[in-house]
Amino acid sequence: MKYANFILEPSRGFVFAYVPKVACTNWKALMRYMAGHEDWLDNRLAHDRARGGLRYLDPDGADAALLRRDDIPKYAMVRDPYGRTLSAYLNKVEKRLPPGPPETGEDPFRAVVRNIEAFRAARLSDTHPSIDFEVFLHWLRDSKSPFTGDEHWTPQSVLLRQPDMHFDMIGRFEDLERDAPRLLRAMGCDRGFPTQRDVNFAPSGAQSKLARYYTPAARALVEELFAADFDTFGYPRRDPAAEDPADAPADAPAARPGNAPDIAHDGPRNSPGTPGPASSTKADIMTDHSDILSRNWYYIAELSPGVFTPGRGFKNISVARRALEAITVKDAGCLDMSTMEGMFSILLSRRGARVTATDTIDNREKLEYLQKIYDAPFDYVPHAPVANYVDFMLNMQASRNFAPTRAIELGENTPYGYDLVLSSGVIYHVHNPIEHIVNFRRLCKTGGLVVLETAALMSDEIEMVHDWRGERQIYGGNATWYPSTRALEIFMRAAFLEPLGFTYINSAGQTDLKLARIAIVARAVTERPFLPEHEAIIRGSELYRNYDFKPIYPSARLTGRSQVAPAVDTSRLLPADDLRASAIREHPPLEYPEDYLTLKLDDR
Repeated sequence: MKYANFILEPSRGFVFAYVPKVACTNWKALMRYMAGHEDWLDNRLAHDRARGGLRYLDPDGADAALLRRDDIPKYAMVRDPYGRTLSAYLNKVEKRLPPGPPETGEDPFRAVVRNIEAFRAARLSDTHPSIDFEVFLHWLRDSKSPFTGDEHWTPQSVLLRQPDMHFDMIGRFEDLERDAPRLLRAMGCDRGFPTQRDVNFAPSGAQSKLARYYTPAARALVEELFAADFDTFGYPRRDPAAEDPADAPADAPAARPGNAPDIAHDGPRNSPGTPGPASSTKADIMTDHSDILSRNWYYIAELSPGVFTPGRGFKNISVARRALEAITVKDAGCLDMSTMEGMFSILLSRRGARVTATDTIDNREKLEYLQKIYDAPFDYVPHAPVANYVDFMLNMQASRNFAPTRAIELGENTPYGYDLVLSSGVIYHVHNPIEHIVNFRRLCKTGGLVVLETAALMSDEIEMVHDWRGERQIYGGNATWYPSTRALEIFMRAAFLEPLGFTYINSAGQTDLKLARIAIVARAVTERPFLPEHEAIIRGSELYRNYDFKPIYPSARLTGRSQVAPAVDTSRLLPADDLRASAIREHPPLEYPEDYLTLKLDDR
């Protein structure tokens, strides 16, 4: 396989060779800065060879002679093979598990995951029931798949054409704080090294996970596969499970063998520059946050400048966030029904809402860690029951408002219920989606809002499909039912919720079904908001008369009317008067910035 990892910066007369999983997004951003691009921090353009505006060289073609010239300095940065290999696995493989069937326009690494799964099923099924780090390494060594030649796990010595290619300076990722400024001075760059936050790229957290992933077998495979990297760049073979790289001093690189390239050594041809502030090394990062970063995270959240939790970055986060940003939440009492580590609760709290966050599991340690960092006080209730959830929440409110001498409140202003009820990623995990939509209305004050985000079937019919399709699952995990978009609309209207607007994305998909992630913003009302064209359908349907809706009536009397009545800027949403798939497709998905997937220190 041919690799073209050499980038020429013609105005300064040097070449930089990037290595994937070695801060390559940051380095490409700097190369675009030096090339004069104002949008140099756009990480999408950093990796877009057609539109990024960088000059990539072909070492095996017309540019071979240029790369051999001694008057053109060449620079690079390398990484400990243990950390680089695990980072590639976490970022390109594990995040795409479980494997699913092909889909038009899918992420290309999903095909890689399917290829690994086919190898596992054929060769390793007796010892490995599912894909893990060891399976990935066996696949790299034994499968002979063309995917094993991807640059993200190709040996660095191959990418950098060692030992044939001479480099004037090679920095180490582990010594980033020391080596990046020295490389930038040599390049004549007047910018400091950009942080992960600057380039909007969350790290994989591989350095904090070495002990969890490196079995003796995994260590042996990495040392076999990347023997040339250990030898060429002077990295010691060691037990990564016993020695966390975060504990290694940043200014103490391992000794190099005599034939190794000069690691961050200033040669005679380097031109002076003005270095800016360097980012923290991974070792420095772990000094402050190593314990919390080692946990399993759902959300990507910034802990300190450039330091992010290793969350999953699911695209539906953008959909829910877009819906919430269209709502004025100041002074509103908000209920976040399945908060995980509290990303939405933090954002709502920072915008002036009074938030109660609940979950069926206990993420208290991680959530409180983020609350302190973001200065976002709100109530957190773990182990909230799925059954009798409404009674549980109302009883909790009653306990907080009870006093022996207090009279019973009557009328529209009561201490019960919420001005905004948020449910993101819940509906397809429960056995009765309709009951949960009813519960949203029971907990929402009249005039308040419900934001419902879920996976949904794109269909014009009122229907639901189960996660099990034949002998396989659509998504896997603990999923149950996927209502159609049309069903969600009708269920909400039947539950006295009037859809005002929505946002959506087409799901990446693991099935031939047409799924979407949709967030619907609906107002709690006192009359069912059926449109005239719905009457014939609804009046003949059990949905109109079903007794499952009756708990809404006493609950609405108890919760009263919202005194805040949060406003909705519907111009920032798509119109929700018709949620049949055919109507939805008339509206292309809204723009969802990549940084919507990440909670950042300055977010509000």
